[in-house]
Amino acid sequence: MAEIPVKSGMTLKLNHVLSREIGYADEQQALKVATLFDNYIASMKFQKYGPVIFKNVVDEKGIRSYIMVQIKETPATVDEPFKFDEVLQETNCIVVRFNGPERMLPIAQSKGAVFAYENDMVLNGTTYTVIKEKKDGEMAADLFFCA
Repeated sequence: MAEIPVKSGMTLKLNHVLSREIGYADEQQALKVATLFDNYIASMKFQKYGPVIFKNVVDEKGIRSYIMVQIKETPATVDEPFKFDEVLQETNCIVVRFNGPERMLPIAQSKGAVFAYENDMVLNGTTYTVIKEKKDGEMAADLFFCA
């Protein structure tokens, strides 16, 4: 059985973040937005570094998602619906490290929620999934739960 380690009091800090809202999309729409995002990055000749990051925000309508990458440049402007942040930082996060079959990622998500509950932490509904590696149905990811 694989262990899913959890740490608390962690900080997520990202520099030169280019993002685009996916919205409340289903998987098909999310894939379409991800393709458009990649095409925009290529057309603007931005150089990505680091992993792809997905941000999820729970609100009254459901789960609103965003796709994000870090780029080496600081663009003068970005086209709508894209957004650029010089620095994105979240403090006091729970971090769950997951290595295993992609279909088992919900277990890591649940482990973060259970850890927060057991430690009387109130989460704010924002999570970041930093996909470190993804191949042949297996993945390595860090999940940040913001408090």
